Amino acid sequence: MRTNPGIPQSSKGRLPKWLKVTLSVFGVLFVIALIFGESPADDAPPAAAPTVTVAPTTTTPASAVPQPAEYVVTEVGNGNTVKLTGTTGAKTVRVLGLETPPPTGESCFRAEAYEWAKQMLAGKEVLAVVDDARDVVLSLALADGTDYVAKALETGHAKYATDVALGSAAAGLRSAESAAKAAGLGLWAAPCHGVITSAPKAEPAPVPVPQPAPVAPPKTTTKTTTKTPPPAAAYYKNCDAARAAGAAPLHRGDPGYRAQLDRDDDGVACE
Repeated sequence: MRTNPGIPQSSKGRLPKWLKVTLSVFGVLFVIALIFGESPADDAPPAAAPTVTVAPTTTTPASAVPQPAEYVVTEVGNGNTVKLTGTTGAKTVRVLGLETPPPTGESCFRAEAYEWAKQMLAGKEVLAVVDDARDVVLSLALADGTDYVAKALETGHAKYATDVALGSAAAGLRSAESAAKAAGLGLWAAPCHGVITSAPKAEPAPVPVPQPAPVAPPKTTTKTTTKTPPPAAAYYKNCDAARAAGAAPLHRGDPGYRAQLDRDDDGVACE
């Protein structure tokens, strides 16, 4: 076997140097890939599922809704404040839907409105829906079924006061107020004209209209007629007396004429 001089012969079983370097480089790259080459998403913890909060559903019990109950009106403070006495005791409440003249200060139609309310409610049995949470009356009916709020509005003894708790009844109450206003009833008439929170304005005095001077009636002259009394009845004893008096001859119908003096009965005596 021939060998080239100057070129060293590799030992049997050794890897070439260039192969070692190549393998070393691949080894380093593999280690780097293991350390830095993993996906960040693989290391991140799994995302938590979104939390959905469900609001609890509350159901208002039927007992919480105000129910009609029978009461007796034991006191009437004004047109929209009353004291009701029932099985659960007495309570002072405000009637929704009504605006009445204020109890103090200047006002118009106060006495009339309060007196009417007392006549309508004092000592009467009523059917009322009371909201104890607000101390208000949602509806108030007399024993004969008359709706007190509607009656007060349609007669002009109160004004309508809006409230969301009135619900569908509000439209009818507005109509009752409009009818009273159109007819000029109660507080809608003079001198209030619908203004109940101030004193009534004095009506202007009417301007006197000058009257023409009286004309004296024309004088009337009354003609007085003097009646001449009839001459006294004449009596002549005989024709000589008649002739002596200058009355002869006497005709029938003349004073002093007598049938005894007219012997021939020709209507002429003492010829």
